[in-house]
Amino acid sequence: MNLWKNMNAGHIEQYIQEVMKQAFGSHYTEQFPFTSPFPIMNHKEAPPSPEFYETDEFIYIKLPMNDDLKKMIKIQHNQHHLHLMNYPEKNQQKKFVFPAPVKRKGTKAVFSDGILEIKFVKLKDHHYTEIDLFPSE
Repeated sequence: MNLWKNMNAGHIEQYIQEVMKQAFGSHYTEQFPFTSPFPIMNHKEAPPSPEFYETDEFIYIKLPMNDDLKKMIKIQHNQHHLHLMNYPEKNQQKKFVFPAPVKRKGTKAVFSDGILEIKFVKLKDHHYTEIDLFPSE
């Protein structure tokens, strides 16, 4: 027990990494959806994810982006999904689910100071159908 008290966080992290490699192989980081608070060698940094903000009338999405990516990216959406083509790199794509349905028209995109901001108009009528329950026979 005294061994653990005298170790710093870096030593503990290194010990855990070695145990995980022995148990799951050298490429174990690809199998687990966690991120370590300490840098892992040969680990590719994930691209930033869009930030979604929601008001009563709109959904805003902010995405950090450089000028080169701005020239390549293609943006498409339907009522439920945002599709980003050539993102995070050329010939790749990402798909995101909106927190609420949006209209097909009225979307505006602005690029400023390395941030792409897209404003979607929320769909008011969600096309809900009520279903009556009948007793079984």
